Amino acid sequence: MTEHHIDLPWSKPPLSLNDKNMHWAVKARKIREVREASALLIRAARIGRCDRVQVRLHYQPTANRKADPANLLGTQKPCLDGLVDAGVVEDDSPKFVDELMPKIHPAVKGEPGKTWLVVTVLDETKEAS
Repeated sequence: MTEHHIDLPWSKPPLSLNDKNMHWAVKARKIREVREASALLIRAARIGRCDRVQVRLHYQPTANRKADPANLLGTQKPCLDGLVDAGVVEDDSPKFVDELMPKIHPAVKGEPGKTWLVVTVLDETKEAS
């Protein structure tokens, strides 16, 4: 199994499941931005075509506060769509993607917040000979 760490450009996840009052057009723009940025960074990681991968969004905040990892699914979902757009897997259904709950890491004093995606290749696509 090969693990790929993909640094994302956000100091905190740009979307949350708590974003219920966000205007639909603003939310759609943010979703598109996350999806496109993720696809670009995933392509740059040169993962290649896979039959099955495991994916988890990671977040290290600037301060240790009470937080719910499930809220990060709002950002993780468009990252999965970016994985499909990058051609790594055929679809983001459970047949191709083992989606793990996002992980919130403890803050590190003096370090900025950061987000990253970990893509673990479970089954590589076999090239025809």
